Parts: sequence; C-alpha cells; structure tokens
Amino acid sequence: MQINLVKTMKTNIQKLRNWKPTLAGLTIGMIALTAATGAGKPPKGPTDIPLRVTIEPYGVMESDGLGEYSNGESGVRAVFTAGQGRFSFNTGTRRTADIDLDGGLNPGKYPINFLVSRDEQDPRVNDPGYDDAHWHDLHLDQLPIGESMPVGLLFFIAPKRGSHWVVGLGDYPMATDVNHWPCGEASPAVVTRIDLNTWTLEADTADDHCLYRGFDFLDSVAFPFRMTMRRK
Repeated sequence: MQINLVKTMKTNIQKLRNWKPTLAGLTIGMIALTAATGAGKPPKGPTDIPLRVTIEPYGVMESDGLGEYSNGESGVRAVFTAGQGRFSFNTGTRRTADIDLDGGLNPGKYPINFLVSRDEQDPRVNDPGYDDAHWHDLHLDQLPIGESMPVGLLFFIAPKRGSHWVVGLGDYPMATDVNHWPCGEASPAVVTRIDLNTWTLEADTADDHCLYRGFDFLDSVAFPFRMTMRRK
C-alpha cells in the first residue's frame, strides 16, 4: 500500500510538471489573443478639446458674473472642434453674457453662441461641383505659441423673445450670388496663442461689422470684445 501511494504521488507530481509549459503556453496565447483583438479595433477618431472661457471686461461685452464658462457645465459648450480646431462657444440657456451694444439692442444679459471660421470665405464656394470640407479648418489647437490668426464669425445674441441679433465679423458670410448678406470686407476677430494651454479671441473697435436682426441687415457697428480660452 505504501509503495502504491508513493507511486501515485510521483505520478501526480510529474503531471503537474507537464502542465507547467502548457499553462505558460495558454497564458501567452491569451495575451496574444487579447493584443490581437485590441489591435483589430478601429482607431478612435479625433475628439473635441474642452475649454474654459473667460469673457474679459472689455468693449461691448462682459461676463454674467458667475465665473468661467466651462465646457459641459450649466449647459455650456466651449471647445476646439474635433478634426477642425475651430473655436465653438455657446453659453446655453442657463448662462449669459452682459452686452451693451449700440444699434437698438437693449443692454442686458443674453445667451450667445458662435463658431469661428476663416476670416475670408473660399472664393470658389459657389463654383458648380466645388466641394472641399476642409477649406475652413483652422486647427487653433496647433497654432504656434506667440502667433495670431484672423478669424471670421457670426455672433448670435438671443433675446428671450423676438428675433436673434447677429453680428458678422470677417467675410463670414461673404456677400455672393447665393448669399446676399453684405458682410464682405468686415474686419475679422483675431485668435492669439499665449502659451501651451491659453488662447485669446479679440475683436477691435472697427465699426464695419455687420449687424442683423433675424435676416434683416440693420447697420454697420463696432463690436469690440475679448475672451480668454484655456484647456479644461
């Protein structure tokens, strides 16, 4: 009985020894399979870069007094758009900006939104068959530190009642056969990169910006303002 017990123990030990390389092989195989499965997944595309925005006390616009406008908080959207690097800013419905603009809009706190584009539209924009989805990409996130870029935008101001008020900066939109809004040659705003994580957006005191209410052109106005954008 004792001899059989010893033989059984030796046999079991040998089986365990034989399993070691098998277990190692299984482990390596599972790691390889996991890596291969992960490698087979399509790469993620570009994503928006979230920002924090400060409306500086300058010109016709100031903050609503509730601090920074931070992307994803209180309905705010403030990003460099994925794949385009354009600055998109929308205060949402719970935040506002304090605006005092000559031209008929009563001074007060209003929701605002805009998306920057090229300061001049592509002159081929109305050519038959012309299609370039990237002509207005800016890649402000890649702007070298210390450099500036002119940008155009339609700046929407939304009263609680009545038509939106719009200020056009730059040739956006440009007056063309398709688009008759007379914003050609309006002064652009300027984006400047201050450091790795900070940019400014500023419009000067030129009085050639186009003021609309709804789709009706009202006047040429000055619309100076200044914002600071920081990576969130």
